[in-house]
Amino acid sequence: HQWFGGRKRGLLASFVVGTVDQLLMAALKAKHVQLRHLGLAGKVVVIDEVHAYDAYMSTYLRRVLVWLGAYGAPTILLSATLPPERRKELMHAYRGRDKSSRGRASKRRDLQEAPRNSIGQPAYPLVTSLVCDKEVPPTYAACSIDDMGIDVHLDFLSDDDETLVQVLSGLLSDGGCACVLRNTVARAQATYRMLEEHLGKELSSAKIRLVHSRFIAADRLRNDADLLALLGPDASKRPEKLIVVGTQVMEQSLDIDFDVMFTDIAPIDLLLQRMGRLHRHTRGEKQCERPIGLRRAHCYIVGVEDWRVDPPAFSQGISSVYPEALLLRTILALQSRGDAGEHVVVNLPHDIADLVEYVYTFNGEDENSASSSAIVVPDTWKSKFDEAQEKLQQKQTIAASRAE
Repeated sequence: HQWFGGRKRGLLASFVVGTVDQLLMAALKAKHVQLRHLGLAGKVVVIDEVHAYDAYMSTYLRRVLVWLGAYGAPTILLSATLPPERRKELMHAYRGRDKSSRGRASKRRDLQEAPRNSIGQPAYPLVTSLVCDKEVPPTYAACSIDDMGIDVHLDFLSDDDETLVQVLSGLLSDGGCACVLRNTVARAQATYRMLEEHLGKELSSAKIRLVHSRFIAADRLRNDADLLALLGPDASKRPEKLIVVGTQVMEQSLDIDFDVMFTDIAPIDLLLQRMGRLHRHTRGEKQCERPIGLRRAHCYIVGVEDWRVDPPAFSQGISSVYPEALLLRTILALQSRGDAGEHVVVNLPHDIADLVEYVYTFNGEDENSASSSAIVVPDTWKSKFDEAQEKLQQKQTIAASRAE
């Protein structure tokens, strides 16, 4: 009805699809906020990619969950890479932990730990069920995965144009679809222009596309539709050669599939999301429909000026997007899985939960966690690592305080 199309009244419709800010504004002290609450209270609320919110947004999300729990509104949170501590925070909030404006913990008993598998890794995939009644403990259902998953082979490349051009041209000599994912729009634009100049003629049949968040809405929709048509489950329109240069818009919610990937270093949960676009679909028996040299999933991690420097120094703009502490933890987590030749293999989805816990529960002293106790910070890293840790904690505290 026309009346429901007015400002502030959209959530009153029976079914609503929107961006997360429409939900988070229910925690904001604003005029007519009761209309948002009225619209949410009688619905089943589904929040996707819940791992992706920073400390500021997470403060709002927890407060919204307090309200949804108070209303008894069924709420479903979805994520493939949610850290265990974040899961606990969200569960606490739904059961009313944050009713105090100061965010004081309630006096009730803590939530029981999620199950682990036979080798001590967190159970994955995991469905967590929670009710508002504080006397009823949560239930956990670990889901089985029938197949062996996909082994993604990781290499660490220095962040220079010459290396990127050389490796890309070699890999795509027999065809293939490659992704170059940058952390900033400026880096993506610069990479696109550079590849157009160096590879436009050399790979004559290859097309180079650019996608990022600064396109106007109509062009972004068209970019998404084009990528799905070219790289989605239907392989009938899959090009012989394609290079897509983009930013985090390709990281989630797009069912696209690349033969090889180059990505800037990012926190482990986001890095795993990116790798999820690599060999996402089966292209023939044992990937036989892919070019011969690209039948093994391969991800090249860039964004570090020189990997031989200890500790690594990030390229310009990288640490301004993501906290340096999380980037350093991610590198340690991945390198801990390398053999003597520093060859790293990550299995998707079987290694996801363990790697995420490995990075996000480490505090330098925690020896109770099976994952965090295995982390060893090299002596040459310690000064930079401790400084980055302190900076991250200060930033999170300030962000949460601003949100409050």
